[in-house]
Amino acid sequence: MVSHVAPSTTTTTRRRRRPEEEAEEALHVACCRGDYATAHALVNCGVDVNNASDEEGQTPLMETAAHNHADLARLLLEFGLDILRFVDRVTSDESSAFFVVGRSGYVDPSELKETMRADVDQTDYYGRSALWIAARNGFVDVARLCLDHGACVDLVSESGRSPLFIACRLGHLDVACLLLSCGADANLRTKFGAAPLDAACQVQGDLAVGLAATLVDVGGADLDFSGTGCTPLFTACSLGHVTLAKLLLDRGADVDIKAKNGFTCLDVAIRSRHDDSEPTKLRRLLLESLLLEHGAKL
Repeated sequence: MVSHVAPSTTTTTRRRRRPEEEAEEALHVACCRGDYATAHALVNCGVDVNNASDEEGQTPLMETAAHNHADLARLLLEFGLDILRFVDRVTSDESSAFFVVGRSGYVDPSELKETMRADVDQTDYYGRSALWIAARNGFVDVARLCLDHGACVDLVSESGRSPLFIACRLGHLDVACLLLSCGADANLRTKFGAAPLDAACQVQGDLAVGLAATLVDVGGADLDFSGTGCTPLFTACSLGHVTLAKLLLDRGADVDIKAKNGFTCLDVAIRSRHDDSEPTKLRRLLLESLLLEHGAKL
């Protein structure tokens, strides 16, 4: 079940903080700094690993994802599972169950389970999960840990951007490959109609080619959908990315689809002839030749 933490209302009255609140903040700090020993001690003392006490509503697990602390992410994810297994094992014996619950200060074993088990799909105020944050930062080890512990691979942020989309937009090919191998939807679109392939085409250099090839070949990305008003091929031509355009054409992109403004990819190449810089002129000539070779209509 996906949970979303809402921001707390501010008050003008300062109150004394409870010890558990101070402990939860200490866990946040430890996860941010990579202080494994402190985090381990706090978790062992029963600090709520799902509490979001920072200004963006981020949990300790999100902090580990933001700072690439895979060992701490593993602690939070696996410690909760260990507690869950232990409680399940001993609750068949009433006295043992009472011992576990009493030592932890809880009344119900099920409440203990939910508190100690990190919610891998909990999101901050912007709808970003730990997996999303790891994907944004290119931290493949943390992303893999989240996925191994059941993270929703397509859980989108408030703007509708999936972990795969943000990984592609920021050029994290290894993370994109991981997400696709776990079933990420290569055609999942943002609120503005952009797909991961659109994001990949915005990346500079050969990395864009690798991302696009992976999305098409592994994820089955739609080559010709123009949810943003133009196709990925149009974007590649607009940016003068010859190698990317060739890849898309070789994979079957429609060379004559018009963008929302009525222009074709060939129109873009021809209209850019006024740019006198030699590198740009050469790219445009190569693009024109490439498009015509693939049957573009004049």
